[in-house]
Amino acid sequence: MNDGGRLFEHLAAAASTPVAFASLRAQSLDDGGMDSFRLSSATEVARFGSAAAEVAFEDEDSVAMLATLYLDQDKAPFDDDVWKVDFSTLRRWPGPPVLARSRAS
Repeated sequence: MNDGGRLFEHLAAAASTPVAFASLRAQSLDDGGMDSFRLSSATEVARFGSAAAEVAFEDEDSVAMLATLYLDQDKAPFDDDVWKVDFSTLRRWPGPPVLARSRAS
């Protein structure tokens, strides 16, 4: 699993959201290189529901970032949004000490 997947796992755990990883598909979003992705199951069309968990961190260039897990209307994972405050490209995913700070929204 890549570091983006580890970020998603930590956010899902912080939100106490059960996730059937094998049934999800991830689609990269055109966000200028910040590496956000949309999540969907193979069987349904989802609509945005609510924010579930987030973690704030700094990229290796010291620019502040926020990663947020959003759920769909049925409380299933919908979107993992990664925002870098200056909209520049993500340089490195956060490591375990930062991910441990993930919290429910």
